Amino acid sequence: MTDNRFKELIAADKDMMTILTIIASLPLRDAWLAAGAIRNFIWNQLAYGIGFDADTDIDVVFFDPSLPYEANQVVEDFLNKKFPNYRWEVRNQAYMHSHCPNTEPYLSTCDAISKYPERCTAIALRRIDD
Repeated sequence: MTDNRFKELIAADKDMMTILTIIASLPLRDAWLAAGAIRNFIWNQLAYGIGFDADTDIDVVFFDPSLPYEANQVVEDFLNKKFPNYRWEVRNQAYMHSHCPNTEPYLSTCDAISKYPERCTAIALRRIDD
């Protein structure tokens, strides 16, 4: 699959674009849609010709060491209340190294994603202004 085809599939899906817009509106530094939501979307497109799967967790990742670990849950609760049609999971990558023994702290969201153990989930998207 080419980069352009990948972008076309994402842009053509209402749910994926809505999710990316919601994430872009959050007051989080370096925030991205990541991992399984993207992997599952592409798999569904290629294997079955369908798009977004509402049963997929929406992994929102960001990097902000100035926020306490508990902020993950605050943001996640907000998203689940305001947008209950999606299954939100929010993780500040500044703290995720502590879940893996002998792992150095990550430097950014992209640094954390580059170290995901499954290559097929080491992917992220975000909206940027043209």
